[in-house]
Amino acid sequence: VVDAVKATTTFDKDCFRLGDNLKLMKTLDSNSVQMFHADPPYAIGYDNPDTQEAWNSVYLVEDIPHEIFEKLSLVLKEAWRVMAPGAHGYVWFHMSHYYTILTMIKEMKFLVNPVPLFWVKDRHGGGMSPWTFANAMEPCFHFAKGEPRKSNHRGTKNWFQVEKVPDKDKVHPTEKPLR
Repeated sequence: VVDAVKATTTFDKDCFRLGDNLKLMKTLDSNSVQMFHADPPYAIGYDNPDTQEAWNSVYLVEDIPHEIFEKLSLVLKEAWRVMAPGAHGYVWFHMSHYYTILTMIKEMKFLVNPVPLFWVKDRHGGGMSPWTFANAMEPCFHFAKGEPRKSNHRGTKNWFQVEKVPDKDKVHPTEKPLR
């Protein structure tokens, strides 16, 4: 799923688009998007049937790495087309796929910071097994097309902490907060 932000001077409800990433981006003009955001499946195979059911209601493919990486590669190619020069992008990922996702972004000729941003969650998302710590942060790569416009202030940290979207308010099982 991708949220693409069209070039606007003000933020409004029509600024974000939520939908099937490839279908959505094909409707956008070249060089028209100022911010690209992708939150693909993690390709780590959840064993929890409740979690799997929630993911399957959104993603129509199984959590199989080669299928997810193949689709993400197509999405990133289309992102290059629709992103305006200097536009920023974000791709969320699981740490076990750090190198794969970083390589994919670099292969598309985006300028990418190899040190991820981290969303530190106020509540954990669960552990993958009984012996691991609960997952309470999520990484994403920040990248730009061409010479990036300034996006932060000196001293801005590479992590942010905001409350998760309450389950009862979610439109999407891995929904990110707006602020």
